[in-house]
Amino acid sequence: MMTRIVTVTPRGLLGVALIGSVVAALFGAMPLAAWVDALPDFPGVSTAQQTADGWREVARVLRLDGPYNALHRAVRDAEGARFGD
Repeated sequence: MMTRIVTVTPRGLLGVALIGSVVAALFGAMPLAAWVDALPDFPGVSTAQQTADGWREVARVLRLDGPYNALHRAVRDAEGARFGD
């Protein structure tokens, strides 16, 4: 049996990184906003916080937060079952 060697081009790697970033931004608005809120104070952080909060609201209205909420709930339930409430 021959093993096929797969080569990854820089363009292909960039494409995967961009797709991953878009998916994370679409479905991870809540943790993104929490992360931005935890940033130390520096120039531009208030703009970043307002943008993240706005995106969190858009994701909520469009119901893009459902997958994150379901996964978050499942992890918390598993932790509760393992470690007790």
